[in-house]
Amino acid sequence: MAGSFTSGGSTTAWVPLLDASGSTLGLVNAANVDAGPATTYTYDPSGTPTVSGAANNWPFQYQGMEHEFIDPGRLYYGGGGQFYNPQIQRSLSETGATGISGAGPVSG
Repeated sequence: MAGSFTSGGSTTAWVPLLDASGSTLGLVNAANVDAGPATTYTYDPSGTPTVSGAANNWPFQYQGMEHEFIDPGRLYYGGGGQFYNPQIQRSLSETGATGISGAGPVSG
């Protein structure tokens, strides 16, 4: 899996370096692979990243989950409507109607 991002009229293709859990440990510029990682990531036990090197908006970070950059909080999207918040160290679920079976009893 590789990705490219355009910023300031310039496009860069990045190749991620992943650990066994799918967390991104570094990003290598595909045009200059001999230079090593341009960006590196480390994570605390809850999944909060520390980023060093070239700035970018690489979306797949902790355990391969997608980071929600548009959200002011640091949420990760794990698929299937599941979100993970490293600040409270737990998963969150989407809210809203889940269908008739999830509506509960109706009084009338």
